[in-house]
Amino acid sequence: MKKIILLFIILTFSMSNLAFANEQVCKKFDVFCKSKNGVKSFLKNTKEFQKKGITESADQIKNTIKK
Repeated sequence: MKKIILLFIILTFSMSNLAFANEQVCKKFDVFCKSKNGVKSFLKNTKEFQKKGITESADQIKNTIKK
């Protein structure tokens, strides 16, 4: 019974540390970490490009209709 309680306490503290973790800085040869951060920046850039494309296409349509 003492082992189960001790295990529960250890798991509880380890989970609480995960909840308050800061953003991770990748190490030199950590390919998984770098690829994960690369995907995040790729998605961010794609969303920005799509927002920019929507406004430019709307302007293009307005200019085409006026002619």
